[in-house]
Amino acid sequence: MIDDLDELARRLAAWLEERHPERAPVSVTNLKRSDAGYSNVTLLGELGWARNGAPQAQPVVLRVQPPSGTVYPDCDIVRQYRVMEGLAGSDVPVPRLLGLETDPVRLGAPSFLMERIDGRVPNENPLYHVEGWFHDLSADTLRQHWFSGIDTLAAVAWAERLGRPYPHLHAACAWLVANQPTDEPMTLSWGDAKLGNCVYRDGRVVGALDWEQATLASPVDDLAWWLMLDESLSTGYGLPRLAGLPSREETVTHWEHASGFPAQHLPYYDVFAAWRMAYVMARIGTVFMERGWVELEGRRIEVTPESWVMTRDHSWGLRPSVGVPPADLQPDPMDSHPPRCWRCGTRCTSRRPTVRCSGSSSTCSSTPATAGGTKTCRAASSTPKAGASRSSASSRGCVSMRATSGCSAARWS
Repeated sequence: MIDDLDELARRLAAWLEERHPERAPVSVTNLKRSDAGYSNVTLLGELGWARNGAPQAQPVVLRVQPPSGTVYPDCDIVRQYRVMEGLAGSDVPVPRLLGLETDPVRLGAPSFLMERIDGRVPNENPLYHVEGWFHDLSADTLRQHWFSGIDTLAAVAWAERLGRPYPHLHAACAWLVANQPTDEPMTLSWGDAKLGNCVYRDGRVVGALDWEQATLASPVDDLAWWLMLDESLSTGYGLPRLAGLPSREETVTHWEHASGFPAQHLPYYDVFAAWRMAYVMARIGTVFMERGWVELEGRRIEVTPESWVMTRDHSWGLRPSVGVPPADLQPDPMDSHPPRCWRCGTRCTSRRPTVRCSGSSSTCSSTPATAGGTKTCRAASSTPKAGASRSSASSRGCVSMRATSGCSAARWS
């Protein structure tokens, strides 16, 4: 039923009328899937009802228990709801909850409804270190946003299903167990503390999102995760960190002051954060292979024009039974021939790691990237040429995870 959004909207409206008969009739409109994240099924919509004869509207988010083959196999939608319910009214600005349904028959799967907060989230695809509204903030405003996020994760402290063996992950896990600190404070841990989970308005965090990995842990765990993710989105891509962002030292000092905890054993939690991230990425790779979005390891495939299909967001992707193009059909930054535009087949003239194709209707308008700049793919609806490379989730050569027509690839790998 999640695929039939009209039917889901009708069921959701009936469910709300049962819970709030004083607001009947309730309407649910503009229900659509969100393209953010891979760990949950997230739908966006708008509620409508009347109060004293005056029409009322409320933007909402519906989080749905995902199927078993997801990034977090033990993802529990009820647990997320209970964590956010416990944080309601605290200094952590979680969205207002509107109801939980545990019976899968009612809405197709266990689900919870919450308000959609008006604000902006720093973009991770393309990287906020490269472009976007966060990138364009002044130095003082940038610091304000950054430290508001650090204050939020400080407030939080207050208040092998991988498909194949990963020996380095096992070795790192053994080291983490052997060197785990003892006698540490235990607090609530956000579990996914990052800029991309902060909703900003007027320079302040007004919403802290994504609580599926919340747990009890050392408060330093969230700090290390925040620092690790910021570094992975800059130097991890071979890019300079966004000028004006506070340094690691400033961030740690600010967090210690805001949380009241010392950043004790931070080097240990740096390793733990990197290990967690590696595990998550390995899991994402497994899920993508299970769903046929990428090639199974060790498997060669043949790609023809008939291999491509239109996806739900009206961009082009490979049929699940096909996988991804072989390596010889993917761009190689070390090749003497730059990558081709997936739409028009024209060679891109830029060799920078931040290349983003600017292919248009029939002619590739890609030009060399300027210092610190990128290019934007505006390819619309035309079947890719046979043998052309594609910047999307269906191409291993691109780090972009979402198969969208407006490609947000940050570099070729």
